[in-house]
Amino acid sequence: MTDTSRTRGRLKAMLDDRLPTASGTAARYVLATAVTYVLPLIAIFIKTPQCDIEAMISEETDLETTMGEFLGACTVGKYPAALVAAFAVVAGPAYNVAVCLFLSATLLCTPRVYSAYVRLVLAVFVHLRDVVAPVLYTGVKAQPHALGSPFRIWRRLSFLPYTIMGWFLGVNFAILSTNRKHLFSTAYILGSFLYYTYIPALVAIFAPADSAFAVIVNCELQRRSLQQHESLSPSGSPAVGLKKARTVTDASSASTAAIQSHMTATDVWWRLFNHSGSVFALSSLELAAVCEYFELSQRGLDGNRWPVWWHDDLYITGNTGLTAIYIEDMDVLLTADMPAGAPPREEA
Repeated sequence: MTDTSRTRGRLKAMLDDRLPTASGTAARYVLATAVTYVLPLIAIFIKTPQCDIEAMISEETDLETTMGEFLGACTVGKYPAALVAAFAVVAGPAYNVAVCLFLSATLLCTPRVYSAYVRLVLAVFVHLRDVVAPVLYTGVKAQPHALGSPFRIWRRLSFLPYTIMGWFLGVNFAILSTNRKHLFSTAYILGSFLYYTYIPALVAIFAPADSAFAVIVNCELQRRSLQQHESLSPSGSPAVGLKKARTVTDASSASTAAIQSHMTATDVWWRLFNHSGSVFALSSLELAAVCEYFELSQRGLDGNRWPVWWHDDLYITGNTGLTAIYIEDMDVLLTADMPAGAPPREEA
């Protein structure tokens, strides 16, 4: 076993020890279900005029009578508020199941619908990333890259941040579908209230209790070892320099033994993780590290393999918004629409 394998195994064990157990995860889902019932109920009480328990309380009525009158009078449209809140609990999971079945059916005819859905989810995720950041590292998305069955699509859609997004949409749909009066104002107030209360509540429930978990992952993303080769110089032909940056990543190459190198660090993975624009800037050495990552994924690691067409099969390619990379130490811009075999574009 290599030192890298030992380090990777030690790091994985350290993170696994800080994740909740199966019983702990089940308890968190039960608590999240309770929050999904209570918070919509509070939103209904605040928004609906007849749900004013304070106005119903008088010296002549006791609390039991008041609560009975309150629950009977507090309605959303023609439905009792308690029933609407119960509908909100099942609406989120039902939404995820319905989307899964719908996308599975559309894949039999055309991949464009699933591709458009991926683009929409990624666009929304960019804006919600900071909100759901504490739960981003708590689960690994399904490894199979083929979407041949509804179950595999479900495994991808059940990634916790996506689940929270689906539940949020389901709760809003449950309440708005039962109340058509003042729809736009209600939607704005309800959406704002749940965005600032419901989503943070679910994130707090599912976030790792050990604060060291996020610190460790963030540090690993922000500082990864990068082998810097003295033979890689920005001078000369950019194409030649890029070719060198690409070929030195092969550890089995006989020529690498003659290259003097030393170790430095890069935060390229952290920048990629937080990037949301259409152009990403990196150095030639960082590009070599990214190429090495794809090579390692293609060869496989610990019995798992992610081929280079992994993102293509999941319809992620072209839907991330990234259209070009700028190699800063070579002054080269590589665009997605560049013809195959075309020389890289040098920037002044």
